[in-house]
Amino acid sequence: MKPFTDSSSTSEQTPPARVAQPEAAAPQMAKRVRAAKPGASAAVKPRLENLREDVNERADDFIKRFRENLLLQRAESIENYRQMLQRGVQ
Repeated sequence: MKPFTDSSSTSEQTPPARVAQPEAAAPQMAKRVRAAKPGASAAVKPRLENLREDVNERADDFIKRFRENLLLQRAESIENYRQMLQRGVQ
């Protein structure tokens, strides 16, 4: 079997063209940057804590439901096994 060879050589390929950034874009970007308000970080921290708590609650609920589903599947599997054994005995 022949090893795979690429028909196009790297010397024939040209690198992708770079997109030139217009110099006029710099002032527009500067307008978008806003100065941070002094109390902004203090207001963000409680929201982040609430978000973390919400994520933790959701994760705990998911884990609880997952474990319950595993227990149900195990119980169903055991019941199916018992029924299979009963059919074989008769």
